[in-house]
Amino acid sequence: MDVDPVWEVPHLPYFLALDAGLGPAYIERVYRARWLEGRDICDRAAIAAIAEELGLPPDRAAAAADDEELRGGRGLRALLTLSEAGAFGVPFFTHGYDKFWGVDRLPAFVDSVRSGARLGPGSGARARDTPPAAPSGTDFAGPSGTDFAAARSADPGHAGGCG
Repeated sequence: MDVDPVWEVPHLPYFLALDAGLGPAYIERVYRARWLEGRDICDRAAIAAIAEELGLPPDRAAAAADDEELRGGRGLRALLTLSEAGAFGVPFFTHGYDKFWGVDRLPAFVDSVRSGARLGPGSGARARDTPPAAPSGTDFAGPSGTDFAAARSADPGHAGGCG
């Protein structure tokens, strides 16, 4: 399926789709391409074709993984937010402190949300635009010397990856 997985190739064009009001449509189409059609979504030609189907500029979508501003800006912020939430695969849902990973956990997630559980102070919930707090008395910006924007992801360790 994913011959040489570089997850930035399918993930970063999402922001282009989001800006065009097509974020959910992009997610659905990439998901369908990978899981229902068995296409290699880490192939730039596949992403270009999907972008064209949606009316997005195919060349720009195919090259999004090379856009340093996108990688080091919105892409990095999204990655750090996911990391803070403890996400390690898809689909991944959180409700308060509860985490649900895998499509087989979707009913449990829905039950948790529908149960009427209230999220309040101390529940682990915070506004999406609120940055995580640094540990008390620190000026934490990440491991020193690490260039997260320049790093590339790969997931060759198991079939299917986390695409």
